[in-house]
Amino acid sequence: MNHTGEHQESLEYTEIYSFLGATLCIFSSTIVPPFFYSRIGRNNIQKYIPWFSCFGVGIILSLIFQHNFVDINEMVTWDETFSIVFLSGVLMNYITLFSFTTDDHCCEEDNKIEECCNDNDEVHQMVQNNQINNQQIKNRYNQKHWAYSILIGDSFCNFSDGLIITSSFLGCGMDSGLIVLLGVILHEISHEIGDFSLILDSGYSFKKSIALNFISSLSIYLGWIVTILLDYHNIKNVNLYLLTFSSGMLSSLTISILPKMIKNKSLMIQNLRLFTLLIGMSLGTIMFTFLPLHCEDHRDHDGHDN
Repeated sequence: MNHTGEHQESLEYTEIYSFLGATLCIFSSTIVPPFFYSRIGRNNIQKYIPWFSCFGVGIILSLIFQHNFVDINEMVTWDETFSIVFLSGVLMNYITLFSFTTDDHCCEEDNKIEECCNDNDEVHQMVQNNQINNQQIKNRYNQKHWAYSILIGDSFCNFSDGLIITSSFLGCGMDSGLIVLLGVILHEISHEIGDFSLILDSGYSFKKSIALNFISSLSIYLGWIVTILLDYHNIKNVNLYLLTFSSGMLSSLTISILPKMIKNKSLMIQNLRLFTLLIGMSLGTIMFTFLPLHCEDHRDHDGHDN
């Protein structure tokens, strides 16, 4: 009975730690991008976004395949159920990418608005009538279309971050949870720098861009709540399933954006960005190989077999 009480108390502390971890992730992804933007400058930061993104992709892929899957395999045997859950996470990412907008962010390029948005009747009519100049049309179109899609997609990404952080703390313990938190923060900072820049370029002010970025990051708490509620229902291996599902979402998301981040007119730049991806994966490999105590260690420490 005493052992049960101690375990319950340990679980409550783990929930608190996971909440604090989610909060740290929110503030790091909200504060760091504006800081970088203000220090580096509006013109220069566009050059660095692909490099940040490639590095972040390398970190998150290492986290998923060299830490999360190792943790899951230490607790249970990977079977077809986990494969289905992982693929469901992959599918969910594509649902979030294509279910809310048909815009392909063509307006990010330095094309004329007529060429960029040639399938949009409203924009064509505005150009023909010369109601406002080309740049104003571009800002209006961008703000209406791709700023919202970025925020929606980012909210789902943050939701999966909440799932993966909380399920790691609850399912695998403090040590493993902190490692997952570190990997997610490194990925999120790289990812959010790009998103913040795109929101600014869509026509929003600096302060409003910070506010919108902060609001979208709050969906991390939704992931925390969902994980806690499912854990209270004592569904067998629910935390491991959530860890698998969120890993599927994040791996699919990062791989989806990777070709666009690597692509460049210069072959040398493309190869250097691939090298940046490898740097992120190498750093992740070092962190997730030598730093963590995995689920197996946590299980032995608590005296449980599952």
